[in-house]
Amino acid sequence: MESAGRDLSRANGWDDILDDADYDKVSVYGEEDDFVDVDDGLAEDIFEEAGTPSLDLTKTLDRQSSYTPVYGIKVDENETDMGGDSGGLIYYAKILKNGYKNKYICTKDGNLKARRPIPQVYQDDFFKSLTKTKEGNWVFNGRLNGWPAITRLELLSLEYHYTKKVAGQTAKLSKRFWRKSPGNKNDPVYPKPGYGFFKVEPKSIRAKLRAPAWSEVGYSKDNPGFVWHFARFREGGARVAHGENIISAVVGDAKKTGKPVPKAVRAHFFGHRYVKRRKELKDPIEFHTGVLIEWDHGKHCTVVELAYLYGSGGRSNWCEDKDEKRPQLYAAMPACLKSPWFSKRNEIRIVDVKPKNIEEFFIYLKKYEKKRFLKPDIKYSGDVRLSTNSLDWIVRYIINYNLRELRYNEKFHNCQSFAADFYGFLCAKNKVQPYAPLNVGYKEKRHMFLYKPEMFKKSNLQLSKSNSKLEVTNS
Repeated sequence: MESAGRDLSRANGWDDILDDADYDKVSVYGEEDDFVDVDDGLAEDIFEEAGTPSLDLTKTLDRQSSYTPVYGIKVDENETDMGGDSGGLIYYAKILKNGYKNKYICTKDGNLKARRPIPQVYQDDFFKSLTKTKEGNWVFNGRLNGWPAITRLELLSLEYHYTKKVAGQTAKLSKRFWRKSPGNKNDPVYPKPGYGFFKVEPKSIRAKLRAPAWSEVGYSKDNPGFVWHFARFREGGARVAHGENIISAVVGDAKKTGKPVPKAVRAHFFGHRYVKRRKELKDPIEFHTGVLIEWDHGKHCTVVELAYLYGSGGRSNWCEDKDEKRPQLYAAMPACLKSPWFSKRNEIRIVDVKPKNIEEFFIYLKKYEKKRFLKPDIKYSGDVRLSTNSLDWIVRYIINYNLRELRYNEKFHNCQSFAADFYGFLCAKNKVQPYAPLNVGYKEKRHMFLYKPEMFKKSNLQLSKSNSKLEVTNS
């Protein structure tokens, strides 16, 4: 269910600065060159001139605007560590011929648009940012296309994508001309005429890249869990914490203020349809769902929802300032949460909201009806029956659930299945069902909230603690 993973009022928050007429169509590159569409990622149409590069990558990234692409940084061996030879999120990037421009990929002043769905970069900028490791691998260091979360990537392969008439139909084809392998002694380069099968220099090629191994299970190193919490009303100011660090942040706030960690007292399974604005969006019969939690302090509530990984764009339907140029959520988000989205992976978002109870929350839903929501509905309500029901424990349960199933699936693991599982878990209800048609075939997975994910083997992932470092291994 695509709508569960993104803010469909404008396809995605990272892209809200764009005018619809100027939207990057991704694969418009003339009659010959063509890229296979990759459905992961959206972007923000912002570009700022880069400053003078420093030799220290970390200091450079901290000093410069987070929208600025950073290339050509000299790094040492420590800054090429990928945490292992496997695991990690896979990214794709468009590498463009130097000087190639068109209105779909460039700003009005001729610079490449930053934060594209598939990151884009000119050939010289990309290849001068590669460092060869002692193992013979090639690692990109910098800030690819201005994406704050994409700073270290291992190059896996280079491909040429093109179109060709086959039996009267236009076919999309590709040829790989370089890839990482033990026997490959050739350096990766942008192809010139006469290189391999190339008769002319292509306008563009595609790179396949792998993020560090820890990115398989979290936004940052040694902090597992694709879960983030927007604490809007804390005494020290709004904050976004993520992964297991949310737990220490919640407990730390309680110690500083001398107030107890809040406890959940009521939970509500709610749903709504999205306002449909683009032809490619799916039928609005599909519901987006979440769970609203009421706390014992009675000062605010919290929305918990499952969605596409990296899909928020720093904007939330649960925040009044969502349509501002720079919402509070975006400003509070750390750089590691700002990346192209992944439509086949999930994250769980915990957002504190102003309503103090379900009655005020429903008023909020009705306030934005036909603007953000269609036909809002409260499907179930009940008392939280957990004996350990404080916020830090609830975050622990949510992280357990996320790490047991990292994938997103429109039919079997989506916002509705999570909301049904989470509400049933909190309130000890056995007959909780998603909205139709996703209730067909739904199988509850409430047990995943309770148990340590590293104690269970998955078909593609096993988490283990070894020497205080998180490892990702195939099983």
